[in-house]
Amino acid sequence: MIFANRKIIETIEDILENSETQPNIVLMGDHGPGLMFKWDIDSPGCLWERTSNLYAVLLPGNQDNELLHPSMTPVNTFRLIFNTYF
Repeated sequence: MIFANRKIIETIEDILENSETQPNIVLMGDHGPGLMFKWDIDSPGCLWERTSNLYAVLLPGNQDNELLHPSMTPVNTFRLIFNTYF
């Protein structure tokens, strides 16, 4: 996990430094890591950790307005990007 985190950060920094125009960046995962999750049917442990999705978005010029909001879900991300930038 440490290796993957470092590579993701390096890649994003490289994209930001070498892009001629400010890029749209979407980083998302389908579920949390589940490092402490226990598959016990009767009482699963750390369910919150397993069901927490990674969801990070950088949209140039739209970070401070209402385009991105706390209740937004990943399912709407690409529709929002396509409607805003294309």
